[in-house]
Amino acid sequence: MTATKELLEQIAQQERELILDHFTEDDAWALGSLIVEEAKKR
Repeated sequence: MTATKELLEQIAQQERELILDHFTEDDAWALGSLIVEEAKKR
């Protein structure tokens, strides 16, 4: 298997594993707010 095919398979596997049961607008807002707050600390 070529390096590219191997990398694509790894990415596909990660996508299969990282599917969330739910992700609402409220979740997105909370996550985005947390990212902004952490960035401001730096």
